[in-house]
Amino acid sequence: MSEEVSHTTGCVLKLLLAVIVVAAAILIPRWKPKDDTAKTEPPPEHLMEILFYHKPGLPDSERMADVLNAVRGKYGKQVLVTRVDLTAHPEQGAAEKITRPPKLVMMAGKSREYEYSGFMPRDQAEKKIDEILHKLKRVGKDWRPPVSGMQPGAAPPPGAPAQPPISPAPRPPAR
Repeated sequence: MSEEVSHTTGCVLKLLLAVIVVAAAILIPRWKPKDDTAKTEPPPEHLMEILFYHKPGLPDSERMADVLNAVRGKYGKQVLVTRVDLTAHPEQGAAEKITRPPKLVMMAGKSREYEYSGFMPRDQAEKKIDEILHKLKRVGKDWRPPVSGMQPGAAPPPGAPAQPPISPAPRPPAR
C-alpha cells in the first residue's frame, strides 16, 4: 500500500509541476528581441530652428517677420522658423521672460545657440545663422585645425617595420 501511495504522490507532483509550467508559459509575457530598426526616427529635415516670439501689429515684430520670411526662402529646409504669438500665448512670453518683443531664440537640436531681443537686420540674422549652420556641419568631421608645415605621414616601404623597436631606458646602477 505504501508503494501505491508513493506512486500516486509522485504522479500528482508531476501533474502539478506540469500545470505550473504550462500556466507560467501562458501567463508570463514572452521575451522578444528588441527591434531597434522599427523605432529609429529619420533624421530631421532641418538643422536648426528659430523660435520667433512676436506680437502682431508691433512695427519691430512685423519687420522681423519679413526678415524671417526672407531667411526661410534662402535656407529652405535647413532652418525651421516657428512663430509664437505672445497675445495668444502670454504664458510662453512669461516663461521666456520677454519684456520687449520680438525675441529670437536660435536652437540647434535642444541646445540654445543664440538669443536676441528686438529687431535684427537681415544681414546680421543671416550671419548668425551661417555661423550656427557651419558649426553644425563640422560635427562628426575632422575638427582639428590644419598646422602649417605639417605633412601627412607616408606609409613605410614594403617589408620594413612600421616603427623602429623601442629600446628600454638605461637604469641607474643599484647602490
